[in-house]
Amino acid sequence: IQVGVEVHGKDGQSVTCTGEYVEFELLSLPSDVSRQSPLAIASGPVRMNPETKQREFMRIDLGRCLRQIVSDAIDDPKHKGQKLCRQRWWVCVELLRLVCSANSLDCSALDKAGVPALEWVLCIADERAAAAAAAAEDEA
Repeated sequence: IQVGVEVHGKDGQSVTCTGEYVEFELLSLPSDVSRQSPLAIASGPVRMNPETKQREFMRIDLGRCLRQIVSDAIDDPKHKGQKLCRQRWWVCVELLRLVCSANSLDCSALDKAGVPALEWVLCIADERAAAAAAAAEDEA
């Protein structure tokens, strides 16, 4: 998300992303990059389902929110002379708050120490999105 961009929630709430971001980094061997499907980033908080008593991942497609995934090559710190492909992206903390409040989840862990942790899942490859992209390429 670009700094200063306003993001709207489903209930009409909005936030402007300015300030704090969480950075994500994916490292791959150069030989693996060509075989990987494009990143299809979905993310969301984990919550306990009161009926089933199971933990659930609330899948939220961030494809429209992430404007920039930066790719570059870096030296592999574990293997001298080898390179790694690095992909990095950032998620605005205010977006995390918006998602939590829209789903009635406690997000106080974003601001306070000593409160229950806020679990968040990040899915970087979506088989459904990859299948849809492959179908679109076949039609073209």
